[in-house]
Amino acid sequence: MMMRNILLPEKIGTRRLFALRVLSIMIQEDSVRGSIVLLKPNAAVVQKLLDFPFGQSSNNAPVRSLQEALTALIAAAGKIDDIRVVIPATMTIIKELEVPFVDSEKIRMVIGYEIEPLLPFSLEEAIVDFIVTKSNKDLLSSQILVVAIRKQDLAAILEPYEQNGIKVKTVIIDLFATYGLYQKISTYHDLPGSTALVDVGLQGTRITFLQNNQLKLTRYITKGLNFILNHISEEIGASKEEVLKHLQEDGINALDTQSMLEKTMQKHLINFFNEIQFTLNSFSLKLNYYEGVSKILFVGSVANIPHLMEFSTELLQIPCELFNPQKIFEGKGIKNNTPVSTTGWELFVNPLGATLGPIEFENFNLRRHEFALFDIELGLQQLFTGCFLLLLTFGVIGFMGYSQISELRSTTQALEADQADRLRALLARKDRARTMSLQALFRKIEDLVKEKKSLWEPFGQARIKPLELLLEVTQTFDKKQFKLDVEEFNLSEKEPGNPIIELSGYFKSDLGMGSNFREWMQLEDRIKESPLLTLVEPPSTIPAAEKGIKFDVKLQKKSFRDDAQSVNQ
Repeated sequence: MMMRNILLPEKIGTRRLFALRVLSIMIQEDSVRGSIVLLKPNAAVVQKLLDFPFGQSSNNAPVRSLQEALTALIAAAGKIDDIRVVIPATMTIIKELEVPFVDSEKIRMVIGYEIEPLLPFSLEEAIVDFIVTKSNKDLLSSQILVVAIRKQDLAAILEPYEQNGIKVKTVIIDLFATYGLYQKISTYHDLPGSTALVDVGLQGTRITFLQNNQLKLTRYITKGLNFILNHISEEIGASKEEVLKHLQEDGINALDTQSMLEKTMQKHLINFFNEIQFTLNSFSLKLNYYEGVSKILFVGSVANIPHLMEFSTELLQIPCELFNPQKIFEGKGIKNNTPVSTTGWELFVNPLGATLGPIEFENFNLRRHEFALFDIELGLQQLFTGCFLLLLTFGVIGFMGYSQISELRSTTQALEADQADRLRALLARKDRARTMSLQALFRKIEDLVKEKKSLWEPFGQARIKPLELLLEVTQTFDKKQFKLDVEEFNLSEKEPGNPIIELSGYFKSDLGMGSNFREWMQLEDRIKESPLLTLVEPPSTIPAAEKGIKFDVKLQKKSFRDDAQSVNQ
């Protein structure tokens, strides 16, 4: 439940993400009817049809009020995720408009300005919504049916549900529910030309004209089944209940019948159907459509009158039949899971249409603005979830930050240790204390740099190139050739501009211990032959057993005094 209502939407575009058990309710003149449909991501399952009469019921059944009927229906429905209510279109104003948009959100932004001049009351008093009946993407225009209802009328409609604690999420009109179910039944949707939907109620009749499956015009006449029954009852002197019983049991026979009751019924039915025919003719004239109606589909109370469709077909010379919602199961994706004993499907066109119509119709809802349902429990869940997610986000960010800081600290410490080891390698062994901090090492290195800088400064004053001297020392004391192990190298200045190079180490001959001094003489000759270096004093050589000869050598640049004199000049 939390995933569906809080973390994820019920559907993305036209694709449903979660299963939804929907109860659609319509309060009719003498009964509360409802359908329960399980909407799955890839299918829909009709589970129950519920019918609870109210008022003075027949067969000595107890009188049931509307509130009791609603209570019984909700109890029979069980656990429900969504409740939709179908209301009579007669409570609303319906207008057809053409707008220069195909996007529903853009249409919704301008719909109030478009419909306001056509309303008999102010826009502030109304709730407005629409459905798109036809879109032209090439011309970027749409034909829409706009529905407006006064807020006070909508409040009165919702009052019985609110008194019973029924949380109605969606309010749809019966015209759109019937039209939506018509659109989903391929047998009807594929009918050629024009079709008429005639919804006969107890108090009135709605006639809807569809041209090429597009809802074009609708008209409500204040003549329903009660109007016909009252006139028949007055004319023959029988009660309305007797006339209705005869209609429901015997139905309407052929036009040439001789019975007085049947002649009277036929007369008033003919007058009723003539008015329907007149309305259809006026629709055709208004639309400049002269091909005639291909079929009439009857909805509502006439479903219980036998042979009425044959009578109306013979009278109107137009094929007539009852709107059969069970044809919805002929298509793919909709299944029937109602009990086998379920009958009277013709009476549930509107509740079924409110749920099984095109998914685009689900965006239609007259429960908007101040009438929008706010679920306090859901709001608290959303608040709790939002706080939990906020705390979780901060916790994750804090944990990740702590982990990154710890990792950075470890990397820094390792880098400091590595650099400290490198700095220690530059110092004399006596100065390489492990406990010395990096800052102390930097200070030691700075002192060493100053010392080296002062050491090399005389070379700059005497215009001596120190790298040439070092190169000459390296080439003269060739480690590979003479097997030298230089332990100490010092560069000092005893006189200004007169640097002294001191080397000490060990020399060992490849020919054995007896040959060490003989081989050393070759190294001395090399020193004497150096073009840049000269001995300050004879080398000191002392036998050192297995190490060979320990030597100490002092060198300086040749002709230093002459170079110094030239610099001074």
